[in-house]
Amino acid sequence: MKKSAIVLIAVSIMCFSGLKAMSQEQQPGAAPARVAADPYMKVIPRFDVKDIYGRIFPADTLAGWIVVYGFGNDKNADEAIEWLKKITFTYPDSKGVLYVIVADSSKFPRIMYPFVKKVVKEEYEKQLAALQKKFTDMGINVNYPLDSRYIMVIDSKAELFDVFGIKGDRDKPHAFILDGNHRVRGHFTSYSDELPATLAAVMADRDKEQQFSLKTRKAKKNTMKKVAIGAAAVSLALLIF
Repeated sequence: MKKSAIVLIAVSIMCFSGLKAMSQEQQPGAAPARVAADPYMKVIPRFDVKDIYGRIFPADTLAGWIVVYGFGNDKNADEAIEWLKKITFTYPDSKGVLYVIVADSSKFPRIMYPFVKKVVKEEYEKQLAALQKKFTDMGINVNYPLDSRYIMVIDSKAELFDVFGIKGDRDKPHAFILDGNHRVRGHFTSYSDELPATLAAVMADRDKEQQFSLKTRKAKKNTMKKVAIGAAAVSLALLIF
């Protein structure tokens, strides 16, 4: 009983020490700084994305993805698409980035929807072909279907425009960059170098967060391993002596 009590006390001390060490090891320079001064950082509720082919990209599968949304209508959708293509060519091999073009067709009568869908689909496929050719010309090997990374959505009721707060200013294209937590990190109504720069900053923040998370998991695993080895050593020593 005496040995058992000693072993229990020793193990408890080691566990306490291990937890204390773990809390210290989980702060390797502290977590990546949040952009507290960012005027955006508004969280947009996640939603399932349904494209023009009827495919649904569930909201939960997009967690952690950076999403660039381009909004336009029959007058300016082409301009919004060009913005996204420019970003793509700036960072052609970026991973974990989804591009979504939202086309507003709410002004057309519902009876015209099949025709509108046909026109939008044809234009979308033409843009994808041009994008693929550009990648080939740049010598970039794309190992994923382009239509799984560049999504076209028809917003027949302008519901997504409302979700993003685009109310009376729909005569110009809009682009939003959202981080992995679906927070708005940038909103643009004209193209400038700030647009790709913002995407670069969001990707850098994501990479830092992932590295910090990986270090934290490794530190926790190593600490628990040390605690287990130490506890086993104490138990063995007490049993021998």
